[in-house]
Amino acid sequence: MKFQYLHHPTPVGSALAVWSAAGVAYVGFHAQLGPALAWCQSQWPGAQWQAHRGKAPAWLVGLAGPQPLPCPVLDWGNSTPLQRQVWQALQQLPWGQRCSYADLAAKVQRPRAVRAVANAVAANRWAWLVPCHRVWRSDGGVGGFRWGVPIKQALCAAEQGLALAA
Repeated sequence: MKFQYLHHPTPVGSALAVWSAAGVAYVGFHAQLGPALAWCQSQWPGAQWQAHRGKAPAWLVGLAGPQPLPCPVLDWGNSTPLQRQVWQALQQLPWGQRCSYADLAAKVQRPRAVRAVANAVAANRWAWLVPCHRVWRSDGGVGGFRWGVPIKQALCAAEQGLALAA
């Protein structure tokens, strides 16, 4: 497998994007390239890695714009069927709207599997492309976010048309 990667500034922090001919394998917020790239390389041992030298993809540059961008093809890799189902349901959430973990579990027809659905949300490796930032706790609390609660709040604010906190 041959991956290209790009560490690129966004309105909410620097993002590392990793993709191959099969699709986008990872997008996450990381201030420093080195540790983030090392983590990605540990997830795909034996892969070839090349820094992207061309123009940044539109889906990376246009983060947190006034409307959703077309999502590139995602490389689901070795994900489970439940993870793919949850991630696809997340992609269907309307721009700017939130749901709870329980709502999401019901949406994927697994209402008693809230914890498993929450674990699938936490395993998301495509930052805003699979918008897990739209899932909040049932009590209205923010909940966690793999890349930090401030980034989750900034992404949600941007979708509501509010100014981004850099």
